[in-house]
Amino acid sequence: YKSLRRKFEKLNTFPKLLKWRAKKHPNRVALRKKKYGIWWEKTWSQFYDEVRKVAGGLATLGVKRGDIVAIIGHNDPEWIYAELGAQILGAIPLGIYPDSLPNEISYFVNFVNAKIVVVEDQEQVEKLLSIIDEIPDVEKIIYWDKN
Repeated sequence: YKSLRRKFEKLNTFPKLLKWRAKKHPNRVALRKKKYGIWWEKTWSQFYDEVRKVAGGLATLGVKRGDIVAIIGHNDPEWIYAELGAQILGAIPLGIYPDSLPNEISYFVNFVNAKIVVVEDQEQVEKLLSIIDEIPDVEKIIYWDKN
């Protein structure tokens, strides 16, 4: 029990736990999502690779430890990739409901001084563009394509 506890004490963040899981069970199914009536699967290895790609993209945009990355969207794998990708860099993800009104989004984004906002679709991009003058700290809007 003590050795197992020591092992898991080192896995003190979700990205560390994900990396461990991807190495231990790379070909086991980690995520499933139904699309067009078909279940699509991602293995732990694929899941970790997606998260690392997002982390690399965010790093290229200048995201660093302590920065806030706002995420607006439904419960999709891309949301998780963005959240964990931010965490790999030491950034802090802030989830915002996709049905939030523009003034609510403005409040949250400004309250935390988010420079990057990751969104689910064109509808969320349009909401942000409608309040772009109210969110002066936002430098980039990234959206994930659901197709």
